[in-house]
Formats: sequence, C-alpha cells, structure tokens
Amino acid sequence: MHEVKILIVEDEGIEALDIQHRLVSLGYPTPAIAFSGEEAVQKAGEISPDLVLMDIMLPGEIDGITAAELIKARLDIPVIYLTAYADDNTLQRAKIHGTIRLYYQTFPGKRTALGKGSEFVVSLPLDSNPGAKLQDLPAEGPCRSRRVLIIDDYADIAETLRELLELNNHEVAVAYNGPDGIAKARDFHPEILLCDIGLPRMNGYEVARAFRRDKELSNVYLVAVTGYALPEDLQRAAEAGFDCHLAKPVELDKLNSILAQLP
Repeated sequence: MHEVKILIVEDEGIEALDIQHRLVSLGYPTPAIAFSGEEAVQKAGEISPDLVLMDIMLPGEIDGITAAELIKARLDIPVIYLTAYADDNTLQRAKIHGTIRLYYQTFPGKRTALGKGSEFVVSLPLDSNPGAKLQDLPAEGPCRSRRVLIIDDYADIAETLRELLELNNHEVAVAYNGPDGIAKARDFHPEILLCDIGLPRMNGYEVARAFRRDKELSNVYLVAVTGYALPEDLQRAAEAGFDCHLAKPVELDKLNSILAQLP
C-alpha cells in the first residue's frame, strides 16, 4: 500500500505536535511539520506530500490560504484547512482559490469547553506501515534543563506537552489528578508545576494551596494552564498561590520564556 505522506502546517508548536501524535497513534507515517506559510511552500516542494493539513492564520508574509494556492500551483494535492476561522468570508476566499477538498467548521451543537478548541473529524487512508518517532520541533532559545511536573486530566494534552518539553531536554513527570500529582511531586521534586484547573477529585486551586502549605513543595513555581482565563479566574489563581497563568492552547514561546527566566 502507498505510504501516505502528510504535511502539517500549524504555527502553534503544541497543537502541531498533538496533531502529529494523533496521526502516528492511528498508524500513519510521522507527518512533517511547517510553522509558517513560507516554510509550508518550501517543505511541500521538498517532500511532495499526498495531503496538507493547513492552518489559515499563520505568521509571516503569507497566510494558509495563500500558501495553499502556491502549493496547488506546483503540486496537484488536496489541502484540508483545520482552523477555527470558519466565517463566511474565509470560506468564500478558500473557495475562490479552489484549493480545498474539505471545509472545517465547528459542528452545530457540538461546542467544547472553554479553551478546549473545537471538534473536527478527518478520515484519511491508513497506511499499513506506521512511522517512527515524532519529529523534533525547533527550540525557542537556550534554556537549561528543568524538572517539570504536569497535572492535567486530559491525557492527550498532558502527553503532548510532556513530549514537547522532553524534546527540549527537560525532565518531565505527569499526573492526571490532584492527589496523584501531589504524591508524585514529593518523589519527583519539580522546579515548576504546570497545572490544569478543572481537575477531578481536587481542582487546580486546591492543588496550588496544598503545594504552598507543604514545606517540601512550597518553593515550586506554580503555573496555571487552563481555559479559564477571565479576570476573576486570574485573580482566583493568584490567591490560590499560582505564580503565573497560561491560557490553553499554550503558546510555546511563552512557556519557554517562563522556563528560561526561572532562577
């Protein structure tokens, strides 16, 4: 069976790695990743993919639709837009360029939790020979290795974040609820905690307060990583003992900046 080559074009490193991880777990060869429209055009010319999964809002001089148009002019391959920008103007612009085989839109009545994104379903031909390891993502700058504990009940997010941090030489432990996270912290001795708020058994605010009360854990740098990003949410996180707040989906440059600035 023909090995399906896929190119993912997404400027958010964590989201790109998550899509790549999901495709590999389904048995597809490891997809290539591009982080801008210009890089997408160049990489498509180099690897001649069978399919491009394209974000529309990209950094640089050209957005996803323009990049898709340039790729289509050189290679007769399908482009699927995976984007939250599914307004009428965006869809019409995509139609004009004639580069799209499937439009992604939020499904009516299928809204997800705040900060969790929107649900989409893509069906692709499965290759019988799965690929190897995940592709390395470019580092955002020099940063010494850190001991990072992630507490998130959404396993896909936790494992994707773990892989991304490990690719940048950080030592990472993961827990999926508050009590397990606190127990793991006592053995792992993290420098920094990345903690979701909406956790089962013990929410993130309770986890932060428990860390601050514990003599062994009170000096850990606490980062709330959550979709709860209203002003009152930020205030509540600070009162619970969090040092910093990152909204989901996490921006890779912001996370790396936090890690680099720790003493």
